[in-house]
Amino acid sequence: MKKVYSIPFGVDFLKELSGFILSDCHRLPDTAIVFAGKRPSLYMKQALSEKMATPAYSPGFFSIEEFIDHIARKRFQGFKDLEYPDALWLLYQSVRSLPRSAGNPFQQKTFGDFFYWGKHLLDFIDQLDSEDIASDRLRSLEENAEIGYDVPASINNLLTHISILRDSFHGLLDEKMSFTRGYKYLAASRAIGEIEVDEFEKIYFAGLFGLLGTEKLILRDLWNKGKAVIIFEGTPSDWPVLKGFVSYLGAGVEYIAQEAARPPAVTIHSGFDTHSEILKAHSILKDNPGQKTAVILPLSDALFPLLTFAADRISAPCNIAIGYPLERTPVFDLITHIIRSQTSRQGSGMYQAAEYLRVILHPFVKNIDADRGTWQAMLDISRLFTGEIRDSALANRPFIIPDEVERELRTVRREAESVQGSRFKVQGSETKTKINDNVPYEIVREIHDVFFRNFEGAATIYEYAERLEEALEYVLERTPVRSYILSGEIFRSTLKALEDMKGLSFSKAAFCDSREENRRLICDFVLRLLESVRLPFETKPIESLEIIGVLESRNISFDTTIIMDVNEGVLPQQKRVSPLIPSGVHEILGIPSPRQGEEIYRYYFERLVRSSKNVHILYVDAEDRPRSRYVEKILWDAEKAQRALDVMPIDRSVYPISLRPGTAAPAIEKTPFIMELLRSKAFSPSSIDRYISCPVFFYYRDILSFEEKKGISDDVEAADRGTIIHRILQETFEGFLNREISKPMHGEIMARLGRAIDRHLQGSGNSGDYYLFRKLASFKLQSFLQKNLNNAPDPFIIVHLEQRFGRTLNAGGTDINLIGTIDRVDLDPGTGQYMIVDYKTGGAAQYSKSLPRRISVASMSDIHRHISSFQLPLYIYLFSGQQNIPAGAVNAKLALLRNNTEEHFFKGASQEEKEGLYEIYLEGAKTALADIFDPARPFTPFDDKECGECAFNHLCHV
Repeated sequence: MKKVYSIPFGVDFLKELSGFILSDCHRLPDTAIVFAGKRPSLYMKQALSEKMATPAYSPGFFSIEEFIDHIARKRFQGFKDLEYPDALWLLYQSVRSLPRSAGNPFQQKTFGDFFYWGKHLLDFIDQLDSEDIASDRLRSLEENAEIGYDVPASINNLLTHISILRDSFHGLLDEKMSFTRGYKYLAASRAIGEIEVDEFEKIYFAGLFGLLGTEKLILRDLWNKGKAVIIFEGTPSDWPVLKGFVSYLGAGVEYIAQEAARPPAVTIHSGFDTHSEILKAHSILKDNPGQKTAVILPLSDALFPLLTFAADRISAPCNIAIGYPLERTPVFDLITHIIRSQTSRQGSGMYQAAEYLRVILHPFVKNIDADRGTWQAMLDISRLFTGEIRDSALANRPFIIPDEVERELRTVRREAESVQGSRFKVQGSETKTKINDNVPYEIVREIHDVFFRNFEGAATIYEYAERLEEALEYVLERTPVRSYILSGEIFRSTLKALEDMKGLSFSKAAFCDSREENRRLICDFVLRLLESVRLPFETKPIESLEIIGVLESRNISFDTTIIMDVNEGVLPQQKRVSPLIPSGVHEILGIPSPRQGEEIYRYYFERLVRSSKNVHILYVDAEDRPRSRYVEKILWDAEKAQRALDVMPIDRSVYPISLRPGTAAPAIEKTPFIMELLRSKAFSPSSIDRYISCPVFFYYRDILSFEEKKGISDDVEAADRGTIIHRILQETFEGFLNREISKPMHGEIMARLGRAIDRHLQGSGNSGDYYLFRKLASFKLQSFLQKNLNNAPDPFIIVHLEQRFGRTLNAGGTDINLIGTIDRVDLDPGTGQYMIVDYKTGGAAQYSKSLPRRISVASMSDIHRHISSFQLPLYIYLFSGQQNIPAGAVNAKLALLRNNTEEHFFKGASQEEKEGLYEIYLEGAKTALADIFDPARPFTPFDDKECGECAFNHLCHV
């Protein structure tokens, strides 16, 4: 019986293999060695040279994919590899040409709409080809599809005719003399019986696992001809995949290994996130210098952090053999914003303001000719959009035209030149703000041309790719990006991808007749193609430190192996289930199902662990990221071996982190100038609330008039939402001011509310967020008013709406001006009681009847910790004083619109309790005002949990 050979885990596979081949073959140049991937060949050459005493010609080296290509081209000369998008285009033509599927909706779809399902269909046909599934085996699939799988009807239609579609697709491939990957494998399996592989005396197939059906046919043919020698890595009896292939060949197994298998030293580490994993990896690398080391990245996302925080901080030379997704680079980010600005463009040149700003404020764009101040021009444009510059015609516009931007910049520049130290209104206050008049604004026109106008006439993939090339070359020529590490690889790969895109067979074809729809489809297609691009790294092939993926590590042994991200869903990866292929189809056809892929993951993981001397397994210990089942198996095996629990400790990474700022928070002294400003101010309840929240926040907001920078968005900002809600309610009640409101009037009030909602919420916002805000606000307002009217005494009178009140309050011997605008005041004519109503769009309660009695309102620290707001008691103080009404005759409540509830200030207290509570809150307000006016008390932040939400925390914590 002929035999296959096996080298067990735990020995250096390539070292053993090189010795076996040298003893088995007659002449190395007449020999070929075929591995699963490309990298083992590099190490094999090194192993052979170390064992040979004299120089010799090298054998032929192949990956299994390269060997399949070699076989296919011996029979099908002149065939070329078809790019994946071109294969999709060809499949699209096949679907449209089939007469038997004339009723299939895919025949009416554009190529852009076909793209998503087409990928799954092409992958399925490729799988059928690479597994050598004959057309007659597809009949049961077609018959079941006629009955109907649990997939869309259009997919059932395609599956009903899958054999005809596949044959038609193959016919087009033959006509164009082209290969897809699957069709090449199928062609090679059919050619192997017709050709002689006489260029090699022996072909060693080494370390292969999980072979495709076509690969098995080719190996068996060469095996039967006496050409193939098959060497497994691992024991076939332990792995059903290997055991099944031995039975398929009808072979026996012979084990070869001169050195004894050795168990690895395994250490398991956990970190709280990826960066803590990387810091642990750096520690391991630092402690193991000069060894043959591999860092295994199942996911490439951690590559750049690993290079920055680990590989670059040690002296060992490093090789990178893992692709990095282009979509995670700033180049792709810029392309995405350019494409989205075109997708959202209206008419010939009207751009969505938010997308326009994302392009011009991208770091690559705003640093064009940075020494000439382009960044300042881009900043000026953003300030024009947000209304920071007075009388800007662009302020808060949802759509803009680049020509308008250029005109507005010229206008503002002329104003700046005509007035020395020009004054522009900034967010409600007069502040000296000067437009930079040194920037040559022809750069702005160039940027508009390159990143916007040039794309307006594009209608094909070729034209979009060409214009994107021009934009990237413009960035390369006019910014210092060339000097950034890895930028060369990123730009080179992106430009190559765009050049390949231009070379597609359909690159100059429109996807549909409608210009707008064609633009959407083309833009979406371009982004989808670029998302699939991965960056290669041109580094030395072998170094003492390798950063590689799991598949790149096949058949290679290391002294130290660090495996990152060994979490469930990463190792093994989540099963990928095609929405095109119904459940059970794989079993019907006899092809490997997604479930069988887990054995392949397990094999490569165990091979990697057991082929190393020292193994460090790292995983993220988080509630939503469980550690891999492979880690659990290692721990369980160790416990079984020692018949005890917890025998293998987990090294948990702990890194002490100080959350305290690096510099002390500022203490801002109250200078005579600031004291004069304070004495001239009128204080609102909101400003006092800001002070008790944080004195420094009060200083920035109420003394310096700082505000959080406004952005451009299709959504309605929080402050604007509150303003809209207040205006709607004011307009609703204006017609009923000073009138008794009774139940018969409720319908009229609700109708007036509906008209106010329509008037204020039917704005220009078209985004999903704005739509949801409109719907939710309308529902909440109607619910609130319905409940408010039904629960109110009957009748009641609205005596004030959005009324401003003022009064002085003596605090610390100083009379201080208080002002406040009260949303609504109701009068119960039966009792003579007044109710102050304050609308809040939130839902959080702010007042406790018992809390002020348990704290010292003379202490600012207690006030800060326990009192949220003085607003309602100060409204009572303002209203009662100006109207000469006893405070005991006035109550107040918050109308919490978010959850349609009310919070009464006095909460059903007795008259005595009301008076006591009111006085306590009033004393607390006096304490806060006295603290504000105390020149010996600087503005000092409380520096607590509220700092994280503060709009000005970057001014305090540097």
